[in-house]
Amino acid sequence: MLDSLKPNLFSGMQGKVIRGGKPISGAKVDLEVRYWNVGVWTRSAISDENGEFSLPSIRAFALRAYVPFIHPIIDQKIYVEYDDIRKSCWRHSKGIPWGNTETGNYDGKAKEPIKVLFDLDETENKVQDVGVLVIGGACTLLNPDPQRKVEVRYVE
Repeated sequence: MLDSLKPNLFSGMQGKVIRGGKPISGAKVDLEVRYWNVGVWTRSAISDENGEFSLPSIRAFALRAYVPFIHPIIDQKIYVEYDDIRKSCWRHSKGIPWGNTETGNYDGKAKEPIKVLFDLDETENKVQDVGVLVIGGACTLLNPDPQRKVEVRYVE
């Protein structure tokens, strides 16, 4: 019962970090999630020898997510650190507290984690529009909802 009152603040992620087209081992992947003034949650991962990492989903008790006419604001940021680089690879503000809305899936039924490629050679000014969803940072979303058109643009 109480688990149903825990909104999905971050849907979990599987990804790979590359530089120069090659996997990066030992890159630190830092996630920060802010949910209004309710709290801040952080998670970290280190990429393995194949450049792969995994971040768990974050759910937290918050009745405020289910109050009618109040639109929750869930800010997600991921930075990747490797050698002398600290790059913004994921910026997203989530307004629906269901799982996998980060991929453009709004029916709440998708269960797989977000899948991404973080390229340390990519600019942080990259923006991906997935329907009404916007993801910023040096990232490529690998599993957008197939019903959504993905457009990539770069901002100054």
